[in-house]
Amino acid sequence: MFNFKTFAMVAATGLSVAAGSAQAAVIVQYNFTGSTLAPTSTLAGITASNFSDTNTSGGAYNTSYKGPSGSPNYRMINAQETTPTDYFSFTTDATSPTDSVTYETFDFYQNCVRADQKYAVSYVIDGGSQVFIEAGTSATVQSGGTAGSPVLMAHVVIDFTDFNTDKPVEWRVYSYNALTNALDAFRVDDVAVTGSLIVPEPASLALLGLGGLAMIRRGRR
Repeated sequence: MFNFKTFAMVAATGLSVAAGSAQAAVIVQYNFTGSTLAPTSTLAGITASNFSDTNTSGGAYNTSYKGPSGSPNYRMINAQETTPTDYFSFTTDATSPTDSVTYETFDFYQNCVRADQKYAVSYVIDGGSQVFIEAGTSATVQSGGTAGSPVLMAHVVIDFTDFNTDKPVEWRVYSYNALTNALDAFRVDDVAVTGSLIVPEPASLALLGLGGLAMIRRGRR
């Protein structure tokens, strides 16, 4: 006799093995090469949006400060709010609906104009609650640098608690507390998210299919 409870336990075990840990890689990176907001690179099986400045008072390319890629940075101006309000954003997701993504770190380069400026980084899963993985951190104040002699910005790696999801994730980079001048800028470059794509093994997908079929047959009895 078919025991659906036992089958479900076996299927779940199979899924657990299929969704085991994979080696971390760069999920998506934005270097702003060629003055474009499109992703510079994405991991196979990942879909990523353009880097967006829609939720800011203004965004623009800047060449005085750079990350290691040597491309222009992208800057936010008019970040005068005293709390995180204006932000850059982008969205990542697994291309296949059967896959999921485990996220591990947020990596970027940054600096600012005023010593009192701060930044924050967060994510939102599928329009749900916002989770701040870095908040209230003082941005690195610029030091020297001209268009002909660029200076590297400060490197930040945020190693947050890993999470896995098969839903789209929106990433946000805030800048705020620029109280001295309306044109004070916060700059970012070489923005990247690392993690791994989790692809169920064919055997696990077959078990799921059989499980669904068993439920349908059971319902028809």
